[in-house]
Amino acid sequence: MYNEFYVNVTFVHYYNYSLEQSKSFQDIRGDIQEEIKRRMDWLTAFIDWTN
Repeated sequence: MYNEFYVNVTFVHYYNYSLEQSKSFQDIRGDIQEEIKRRMDWLTAFIDWTN
């Protein structure tokens, strides 16, 4: 008996993960505070208008 097809497949995968920070924690905290303030500006303006 003869083999008509023979296939040998090799798959190699490398994964590199780095934990380098692009921003400091203080920068991240400031960005979050600015985002919250920006999203709440309309509510603050409405409350000021009703007083």
